[in-house]
Parts: sequence; structure tokens; C-alpha cells
Amino acid sequence: MTGRGQLQEVLRVNTTVTSLNLRENNLGEGGGPRAIAEALRVNHTLQTLYLWSNNLGHDGAQAIAEALRVEYHGDFAQPWLE
Repeated sequence: MTGRGQLQEVLRVNTTVTSLNLRENNLGEGGGPRAIAEALRVNHTLQTLYLWSNNLGHDGAQAIAEALRVEYHGDFAQPWLE
């Protein structure tokens, strides 16, 4: 399993972690942001997610933002996508 897959699985089953700092991990525009977005659709524990300096690109940031908008209904405390 790739690091992306491991991160996605951890986020899917998380019931404890409320803040996650992934800044400067070069997640890129491809599968990384999409994996995070998919996991956020089922994770309602996380309240703060730091993702700046990851080269997410427009599509990656849009995928994550859409997952937060739809699944968290605006209740996500601090999505940092700079």
C-alpha cells in the first residue's frame, strides 16, 4: 500500500484525531488530493487540516473543498488550503 493509500485508510477509520498537519508534503495534483477528498467524505472527526505548500493544483484543491462542502455541511473548523 502506498503512503497515499495508508493516509486515506487512516483518515477513513479515524475517530480520534481532530487536527492534522500535512503541509509541505508535496502531495501533488494527482492521487494525493483525491485520496484525501475520498477519505474526508467518511471522516467527521477531523476539524483542522493543514495542506499548504503541497502543489495541490486547482483540481486537487477543488476535490478537497467539494468533499468538505458536501460532507461537512460547512462545519469543518479550519481547512487550510493555501
